[in-house]
Amino acid sequence: MEARHDMPAEHSWCSAMRAAAQHWQFENYSESLMLQTAATQYVGASQSSWPVLWSAAQIGVCTAFAGEASAAREQFGRASRIAMRLGQPVVAGICTSSESLCALFADTSSAPWIIIRSLCSLHEGLMEYIQLNQLPHADMCWHVRTSERQSARWQGGQLPTRAQPEIRISTFGGFGICIGGRPIAGLPTGRSGALLRYLCTHQGQMLHCDELLETFWPEVDPEISRNRFHYTMHTLRRSLASACGEHGLPIAHSEGRYGFAPEQPVWIDTDSFRALITRARHAERQQHVQQAIALYLEAMAIYRGEFLPESRYESWAEASRTQLRDLHLGALERLGYLYVMVGNIGAAIDQCARLLEQDSSREDIHQRLMHCYIALGQRSQALQQYERCVQSLSSELGLEPLPETIQLYESIKGLALAAA
Repeated sequence: MEARHDMPAEHSWCSAMRAAAQHWQFENYSESLMLQTAATQYVGASQSSWPVLWSAAQIGVCTAFAGEASAAREQFGRASRIAMRLGQPVVAGICTSSESLCALFADTSSAPWIIIRSLCSLHEGLMEYIQLNQLPHADMCWHVRTSERQSARWQGGQLPTRAQPEIRISTFGGFGICIGGRPIAGLPTGRSGALLRYLCTHQGQMLHCDELLETFWPEVDPEISRNRFHYTMHTLRRSLASACGEHGLPIAHSEGRYGFAPEQPVWIDTDSFRALITRARHAERQQHVQQAIALYLEAMAIYRGEFLPESRYESWAEASRTQLRDLHLGALERLGYLYVMVGNIGAAIDQCARLLEQDSSREDIHQRLMHCYIALGQRSQALQQYERCVQSLSSELGLEPLPETIQLYESIKGLALAAA
């Protein structure tokens, strides 16, 4: 439960954090860290509250930039636990991924800028989520705004700067749009909302009216469906004008084609997710294991849930939802494998467990978990994992384990008996 604090204490915390932000902006990093640490004293460092959560996350980023990976890892682990107690699994997941990156940072001296850059990307996603969901004290989450400059130093100043897109579209775990960093409230629902989601996920394309009619009114008389389309489009434009004000979300129309085609740069989470997976696979093929892990973790932070749950029963979204889910599960599998390669068995277990939460019939992942538990000397856990494998295969597929899985189980059982 969130701890309650008196208003003077929260005001003192806010003042200290604003002062820390100024020092961070002018690269006075030691003073900034000192002020951030002091700020937690105003709100009770041991409490589970929003100020303590944001302080832990920000101190984690700052200490990582200072090269103190172990201290950063401790802060992110703390932030993750607080976020779960506050009922924020997405925030907790980003902090857990940050903790994993810091563990990787602590074990390597090669190309740390890659890991720092991935950490920046994770917390850019966190800030977007904070703003989109209007979480408490969102204005205090300033730690990424000046981090690009610092992360560039890790690459000898060669890290390119990126213009922040004016329009950001989120589809994972729920549909949302930000314009200029401002979440748009009151987006249309119903059929006009579905049409908006369809156009946004095909942004940059001009779609023929006939395609839209076939997608949304496939079994309706052509004349009736055309009238419904024009009414829905009118409703959509009116709703967007009301929700977005002067900024608007322009829907272009030319020669019977319609499209979401704003002049501003557009960032959409699905494109970024796919690009990160592609880059991670390329890094893995080049045997750049640490870079591949960092890129996969960055992609995992973007995937915050299923694709467009609002369109769960709309057939046009099903193919993309399945493909993106498969990419996500594949990335979890590769992360588990790569963590085994670098000897981080605990992280490998975490990734395998996340995968099995979504697809418990993956026998290969049950096998990997059994091997991981053996590597840690946890034979009883390995045997229990086999039992879970048997139950999942039987209940979901009506199958028995493969001979190699049974053989692995017998060998582990033999080790357990020998040790008894």
